[in-house]
Amino acid sequence: MNYKGNYGLPATATFTARYVRHSSAFVLFADARTHASEAPYYGTTPNTPACSHIYTTRLSSRHNAGADLTFLDGHAAYYKYSYICTNTGTSAGDPGRPDINWTYNGATVGSPIP
Repeated sequence: MNYKGNYGLPATATFTARYVRHSSAFVLFADARTHASEAPYYGTTPNTPACSHIYTTRLSSRHNAGADLTFLDGHAAYYKYSYICTNTGTSAGDPGRPDINWTYNGATVGSPIP
């Protein structure tokens, strides 16, 4: 499950779907990395398996160098790892694509909060 969804909300806010601006772009679930040998991988620690929460840093690439994403509106789609993630040099980052939102308001994770 996407754990960056509430990025930018006040700590006192209870995150619910009503906050999400673009339900067809908001990532709810995604394939999590489970094996160090999955490639491609943008990171410096390839032996770190994923846990129950997901973001680009824990995203799997085991399906033909890509992953399946499930969005809040219920649809699912396959994307190449290189489309979902940007290489920051030390880890996989959020490229800020309008059709894949990791945050409730579509802001790129790590950017100033609008």
